[in-house]
Amino acid sequence: TNPREAPFTAMGDGSTDDTKAIQGAIDAAIIKYRGGGVFVPAGDYRVSKTLHIENVSGLKFSGVSVGATRFIWNGPPDVPMFLLTDARDVLMSDFRIVSSSATPLYTGIQIENGAKQIWAPSQNHFQRIIINGTNKGGLTNGFRVAKGAGGDNNNDFHEFIRCQVRNYQGYGFSIEHSQSHTNRFYSCTFSGYEFGRAGVRTTHGSFSWYGGGGGGNTVADFVLGSPNVLISIINGN
Repeated sequence: TNPREAPFTAMGDGSTDDTKAIQGAIDAAIIKYRGGGVFVPAGDYRVSKTLHIENVSGLKFSGVSVGATRFIWNGPPDVPMFLLTDARDVLMSDFRIVSSSATPLYTGIQIENGAKQIWAPSQNHFQRIIINGTNKGGLTNGFRVAKGAGGDNNNDFHEFIRCQVRNYQGYGFSIEHSQSHTNRFYSCTFSGYEFGRAGVRTTHGSFSWYGGGGGGNTVADFVLGSPNVLISIINGN
């Protein structure tokens, strides 16, 4: 599905609220809990509410590139822009999320367990995505793996490739789920610009970090929670 086409008719002009059109395209691509594809052409898409991807396996959501397809936050400051609930084998790629201190965003992309679990949230893939808070106060977190209404069940094996988080006050990548293991980061970067707390934070869970890196954090680049899980950081800067 394409949110620029009928019946969705997103404008992508940076001023029209395209939330309903994008959500409609996502919903239309999910049939009996299985996903098709959503392709978002080049444009600036203003979003005023959380976009939900839920109870689906295999959805592909992609833009043209991190420079061409941009989602501009214009909603409340305490919710994520994209919320994946009980989503499995979802691929999101090739777009940019933009917020600012004028319209701050709590989290760019959040993955969590739902109350009516059809699929365990697992094996989701994020490729070539930039989340940018623009300036101080514009963004709290980039990506969050969190415990939702469904409790602390498996939320694991997620993969991040060449993803970037910039200008955050909290964490670039935050793993807050005790059953979130074997997450993998390849050539990802984070830039706290001297006001972010940490690039990668875990309260529980495990991950492997390959290449990439970052800095500009007030606490540390990596803040590691539980000492009883396997964490590896290889060739980071």
